[in-house]
Amino acid sequence: MMEKNWFRRLFSLKPRLRVEAIAPGLYHSMRQADGTYTRFHLRVEPDGSGMLLAFPHVTASIFPGWVFNVATLVHGEEAFLAAVFLFTVHFFNNHFRPDKMPPPDVVMFTGTQSLEEFRRDHALQYSRLVETGQLEKYLVDAPSRPMTLGSKILGLVLIACGLGLLIIVATGFFSG
Repeated sequence: MMEKNWFRRLFSLKPRLRVEAIAPGLYHSMRQADGTYTRFHLRVEPDGSGMLLAFPHVTASIFPGWVFNVATLVHGEEAFLAAVFLFTVHFFNNHFRPDKMPPPDVVMFTGTQSLEEFRRDHALQYSRLVETGQLEKYLVDAPSRPMTLGSKILGLVLIACGLGLLIIVATGFFSG
């Protein structure tokens, strides 16, 4: 049963309980119920966000129960959408840019980049290295042909897996 003055208590300026502030950071908690384990992660930002579930006994005395359901739902949806958005933006910006065609860009696997590509992608750093005379210090030999070929094959396999996962996520998200 919902308390009658919950709305008044929600916007009351008078503190109900004294609670010490929790330090910003990442906290973990494990709980067992009905033979299954649930692990909770809480990230507390310096501005204090993320505190609703940090002290549920305190916030439950202020907010009605449905607020926890809404917060959990919104938090889960927000995390899912952020992960999909970041993955998609990274994926298309790094692998399907016209200047990176044909994919994949093997810099991640070989640790090297052609001088022309470095000049185009990192113009400020390139000009700074030329001005200070340090460019020669960072020049390395091109990767071997087998290393380049293996990197391209691995990159294409990973791109195919990423696109497959993106299709699965989009199908699940839009169909259900």
